[in-house]
Amino acid sequence: MSTGRKRKSNACNGSAQCAEADRELSQVASKKTFVHRCRFVDWVPESIDAMTCNFDGNKLAVARSDGTIEVWQMHSDTKWEIDSIIAGSKDCQITSMWWSTQHQRRLFVTSLNGTLWEVDVSLLLRKRIVDSNGGPIWCSGFNETKQQLAIGCEDGRVRLFSIADDDLHFYKGFVSTSKRIVSLSWHIEKNLIYTGSEDGIIYRWNATTGRNESRITLDTVANNHSVVWSLLVLQDDTLVSGDSFGNLCFWDGETGTLLQKFTHLTADILTLCTDSKNSVLYASGVDAQVAEYRSVTDASDKCLADRRSWKYSYSNRAHSHDVRALAIAPIKSADEKHFGRLFSGGLDTQLISYRINTFHTHRPWKMPSMPYRGTFALSSEKRILLMQKARSLDLWQLSATASAPEVGALQETLALQLNISGNSNVTCSSISSDGQYIACATVDDIKLFRLPHNGQYSPEKIVLSDVIARNGARALAFSPDSMRLVVATTSAFQLHVVDLKRLEIVQSYFIEEEDVVIQMFKVSNDAQWLAVLDTHNRLTVLNLDTMQLHCQLSLSHEKMTNFGFNPPGSLLMVTVASDSLVVYDLESKSLSDWSRSNVRQLEASEFRAKLRHLKGVALRPNQPNTAYLYSQSSLAKIDMSTTGNGNKQAKKFIKNGKENIEEDPSFCTTINQFRPVAYAEFLTSKELVVVETPWLKVLSRLPEALYRHKYGK
Repeated sequence: MSTGRKRKSNACNGSAQCAEADRELSQVASKKTFVHRCRFVDWVPESIDAMTCNFDGNKLAVARSDGTIEVWQMHSDTKWEIDSIIAGSKDCQITSMWWSTQHQRRLFVTSLNGTLWEVDVSLLLRKRIVDSNGGPIWCSGFNETKQQLAIGCEDGRVRLFSIADDDLHFYKGFVSTSKRIVSLSWHIEKNLIYTGSEDGIIYRWNATTGRNESRITLDTVANNHSVVWSLLVLQDDTLVSGDSFGNLCFWDGETGTLLQKFTHLTADILTLCTDSKNSVLYASGVDAQVAEYRSVTDASDKCLADRRSWKYSYSNRAHSHDVRALAIAPIKSADEKHFGRLFSGGLDTQLISYRINTFHTHRPWKMPSMPYRGTFALSSEKRILLMQKARSLDLWQLSATASAPEVGALQETLALQLNISGNSNVTCSSISSDGQYIACATVDDIKLFRLPHNGQYSPEKIVLSDVIARNGARALAFSPDSMRLVVATTSAFQLHVVDLKRLEIVQSYFIEEEDVVIQMFKVSNDAQWLAVLDTHNRLTVLNLDTMQLHCQLSLSHEKMTNFGFNPPGSLLMVTVASDSLVVYDLESKSLSDWSRSNVRQLEASEFRAKLRHLKGVALRPNQPNTAYLYSQSSLAKIDMSTTGNGNKQAKKFIKNGKENIEEDPSFCTTINQFRPVAYAEFLTSKELVVVETPWLKVLSRLPEALYRHKYGK
């Protein structure tokens, strides 16, 4: 790889011949970089179990099977990115979620562990946890007008919980049906609740009195009862049901009469959703296809004269496995420039988006699952790659240098798998530069380990005081000299610097401001600066020695996604949600001159197209004016010593069975050999670690999908 500035080697002391030889070797060697292509990491994404959109339609909450909740933010009609993550806990499989329309920081979640809880989306914390007293919660319905939440439980009872007065408590219980309730829908205007049970019966309840008014019994096939997996009641009191036989039925909610029946889906229908006007309806499930049905006016049909008639429109098969959740982001603009969006997710872990008004003509937009920011960390001295999982940490020993004589010596090995005790999932982790310390945290606790490198990799737990560990952490980082640990607490915007020798807090920084939470931070290589990114899209730069504020940087029109210091620590390179780069000069506390002069080139559509879904930035230790941006599709080297329009393709060659890349000097050099890139960081000035998560590898670890006969087979 080419360097922006040629530096003399420090190996020779004043010798002109040695200096000249070192310069020549540097010019040759700098064009080639040895790449540790890490496809061996055991990373498997979690399936999607539930989804919901907020009232404005610009945020989407996605629940994973490990209890983690992702909050996705809309940046444009086709640009959605993960804004924040709320960590889950052990045995906490989420079944449904509801976003309050009046207070959009309140998100209500039900789980199969029998608990109902409220999440504060602003503080990214669980505020209240209430037991259902009826076993696992399989379904729920929300009535914002009544300020109530209805849940269907394992014991066959419907229970109402009040959310009024910023509280969450039990309100009333209905009579038991003696069978598990697996689906529920609430008619807001008539205050009626419909429930579906596992024995194929649909019950209609008066939500005011709690009494059952009527019921509908579905057909049986070969003495097998159908399971009413999904229910949806429309504004005209039409009830839509999806069962385990793949039947989509439309019922008269008042009389229980079957109006229409569709059999386009061939297996269990697990989820239904409709828009606010009830003009379009979507159904999906084990069949893996998303079917669209549209309402039509049919005055000739006397049976349907007083209500809408429905027709099958189209179906998309973008998923490979079961679809478990559907959600619609509503249209809010009068000119409808922001089209309504349908989202689907399920067992194949992918979040897929469809434009509603062109569902039958436009291809779906896939958002494949990728490791979260902070999943990987690197110890450069001991050549260890740390990978964070929900309940454990994996330590991979990277191979020796590329000059090793034998190919067999260049093998990565799993040195240690460290299981983390407790009920909560791991929120963050880090490893020191010298590989001596490993730290990880949950929302409840912080754990610190010492790793003696005696060839056995046997970690020793270090007991931390309650003052340090009791509040957990959202982010952790070691100083470059491995002498200090920086901790961002979960409770507020609070930072602590822990001395690893004395195991006590030596510096702290706190901002008394509501609704602000630290998302990530990084320490400069010279241990002078600490940059902190919060949920208000601000970068706070502190002096690490004194913990005094140096400056505060913000972007009003762009969401910051990741950042890094250049090796001298004078520049802060920030990636933004529009797949571009912003560079700040810490001395002037403003945008750098290079960033100002190249703003048009950085915002060009051609540049952003190369870095779609930009993840972060990697910085070479000996090149202060070079940044390597990595995304799902490629790596791009940005040379800040040039301002031309150069754009070249990197060359690849293989030596000793290992990947190497060779680049030519230009403003932007694209490296397309690695994809999708989840993490990239320099191990040394000549070695780059690239972690890839190929989709085919993820797909091979998923369970078998529903068999579909194909013609000719």
